[in-house]
Amino acid sequence: MTNKEINILDHVNSYYPHLNIDEKVNYTYNNYDIGLSTLNEAREYFKMKIMSDKKHNGWTNYATWRVNLEIIDGYDWHEEHAPDADYVRELVEYAVFGNGPKLKKDLLKDSYANAFLSQVNYYEIAENLINESINEKE
Repeated sequence: MTNKEINILDHVNSYYPHLNIDEKVNYTYNNYDIGLSTLNEAREYFKMKIMSDKKHNGWTNYATWRVNLEIIDGYDWHEEHAPDADYVRELVEYAVFGNGPKLKKDLLKDSYANAFLSQVNYYEIAENLINESINEKE
């Protein structure tokens, strides 16, 4: 790839972090002068950048890693629809908070839990679940 193409990919990667790898490749192809022959290289470049940007065991941060490990990992997604970030967030919040009555002593616990959960990258977890599902089907 040329330096110009790498600069384009870096721009797309930094300005559109919410897009998954394929969406970034499609966005790049549709909006920049990058040929079809470069798309596979672009996909690999985005994968490499995502892995190098992750800060805790291959995840965005400690909170995302821990929530995935302790709450999401092992959940049977085969019978569920393709999870999106909002669905993953609801599942995690239900697992943490349930739906019972609040007691005053729980307020501090909830405050700390909410602060921790606000750091979780639900988009990353959902994308990982979708990719695992695709890999299992292949």
